[in-house]
Amino acid sequence: MTSNIQDIRNSAKKIAWGFFLMHMNFNLGPVDILPDWAGYALIVSALAFVVAFEEDLKKLRTVGIALLMWSVITWIGDIFGIGTYLSYVGFIPAIGNMYFIYRLFSELSDVSDKYSCPQTSSLRFWGIANVVLTGILTVVLYVSYIFTNEELLIVVSSSTLALGFIVMLGSMITLFRFSSALKDVSDNNIPEVHIVENVNPFGDGAEV
Repeated sequence: MTSNIQDIRNSAKKIAWGFFLMHMNFNLGPVDILPDWAGYALIVSALAFVVAFEEDLKKLRTVGIALLMWSVITWIGDIFGIGTYLSYVGFIPAIGNMYFIYRLFSELSDVSDKYSCPQTSSLRFWGIANVVLTGILTVVLYVSYIFTNEELLIVVSSSTLALGFIVMLGSMITLFRFSSALKDVSDNNIPEVHIVENVNPFGDGAEV
């Protein structure tokens, strides 16, 4: 099957919904019923259709898969009541997540620039905003652990809730607008790419 611009547009939409799942938390007891791993899975599967256009995204998918696996582990840990213990080493995946998000938005910004879409700068801005937000939340989490101050964690987490919503909404709107802008790009401008049918999100996904 030959890829066309619709594949890239659908991928941008998947990534947008992936961000929704990663940012939104609806807990049933200790368990998030909109788990982060579902968001990572959407993003990783979306990247299977764009790696042929941006080779660096193929390497980025490896990081995304690792973060997906860690998210599954912590989600299962929450079910069995050991999520707190896992969070003590959570700074490592947090750094990986910041790298993943920044590179993801940077690469998408390059795609936007390549096809003269107006979202090039906005994609870079929201990539940086996501990194800053993740950094703030990670620092707050570990400060609360060091000083065993649950009140500090609750107060600061609540104050950053609005910021997190703004970052999520801004990222999603920009990605949807990017997807919409791509509809004006002719398929003749897209290199011919062969996509594997029934693509496995953990595989290479595309072959030139």
